[in-house]
Amino acid sequence: MNRLIKALIYTFALLVILTGVLFVINFISPGSKIPETNNEITTETEEEKKNMFIAQGKFVCLPVIDKNKPHNDICLFGIQTNDGYYRLQTNENENFLATLENNQNIQVSGELIAENDGVHQSSGTIHIEEIKNLEEKNNILPENFKADYISFSNYKINKYKTEVYPRLEFWPENGEIECEEINGNPLKIAKKKINGKKYCIANSSEGAAGSVYSQYAYGTVIDDYIYTVIFLARYSNCGNYPEEEMAKCENERNSFNLDILVDEEIKKIK
Repeated sequence: MNRLIKALIYTFALLVILTGVLFVINFISPGSKIPETNNEITTETEEEKKNMFIAQGKFVCLPVIDKNKPHNDICLFGIQTNDGYYRLQTNENENFLATLENNQNIQVSGELIAENDGVHQSSGTIHIEEIKNLEEKNNILPENFKADYISFSNYKINKYKTEVYPRLEFWPENGEIECEEINGNPLKIAKKKINGKKYCIANSSEGAAGSVYSQYAYGTVIDDYIYTVIFLARYSNCGNYPEEEMAKCENERNSFNLDILVDEEIKKIK
């Protein structure tokens, strides 16, 4: 009986070894193909990037080929580069394009379609995947926005012509900024006078790991321009500090006037 059991064990072990050997031979044989799913995906992504058309130049309304021929005066968004003109087209960024100023420096990337309507000067249409504003010199965090217990990031300040500014949360009306006031959670939008100017201020806050993060957006109208200031503020929980430092944190919080700081920054770019 013991001999029979041993014989069965040896036979089973031999079958397992033979199965493994056959699997290895089949796997490394010349006719087999090792899956390359990840490599194929990576290669495809790199190829897409290689085929992406990139243009850098000035944002313009495309000029017509012949002003003497019948045409409408609708502005077709375009970019003027060293190689000529290209039409810009996208659904997702139309609002952003409308806020750009004529001759503003931009960089766009996307698919280039060789087409022309026969009316405007254009070497083709760029279906935008990404657009960059190259005039970001005003988007550096000002010195006045630096504090000990409040940190700021994603600071952006811009001005737009009122006639091309899209109706979003803020809009121009009768020479002033206008908005619909909301007292929600987390979003709040309010109207406020700061140094004699009417502002609309949007604020959305949420707490995380001993801090409160607040996203701010200020908007006002001066002459024919809308000025906007956007930034993210991180407020430390003063209650987490020892008593002496907690008092410093609370004093800074109470004296730090964002409204005045924003108004001062807007005056600098008028």
